[in-house]
Amino acid sequence: MSGEAAPQAAPSRQVVVFQIGHEEYAAPIEQVREVVKTPNITLTPNGQDAVVGVINLRGQIVPVLDLEKLFHLPEADRASAQHIVVSEDDAHALFGVQVERVLEVLRIANDAIKPTPKMVAEHVAADYLDGVVILESDNAASQSGRMILLVNLQKIIADRALDQPKQEGSVVTQ
Repeated sequence: MSGEAAPQAAPSRQVVVFQIGHEEYAAPIEQVREVVKTPNITLTPNGQDAVVGVINLRGQIVPVLDLEKLFHLPEADRASAQHIVVSEDDAHALFGVQVERVLEVLRIANDAIKPTPKMVAEHVAADYLDGVVILESDNAASQSGRMILLVNLQKIIADRALDQPKQEGSVVTQ
């Protein structure tokens, strides 16, 4: 037996990477309960602006959020949304986030997560982001690596703005 300790791997975490529009986002895997193909979504009249509607997930009614609206992104074609990322709040109530598609599960080193630039944070809502993941490119000719915004689903659902009904006169569209 040697007295030398085995080298420890750098601290890391797993994230679920998904696409909204042409951008990549990720959420910590511990915040993702499951991923489902987008079922029929029932619109909710006079609902909150960031709520697309509700789905029936094995007998449970689950509200579905639209991150494009919440992040003030250009709206893509709703028909392109292939997946719902399902999470739960602190009270174990389920909610979903509509995404174009889930791309992969990645293990990333904690030091690959950089602070969110102030300009981005002001535009996208700093409270919802835990940083920017920078992944080095395998291509030596590439000047930049892959960047993924790290989203905190728990902060999104805890936001009081989601509890506020839409202003009178607004219309829910699909």
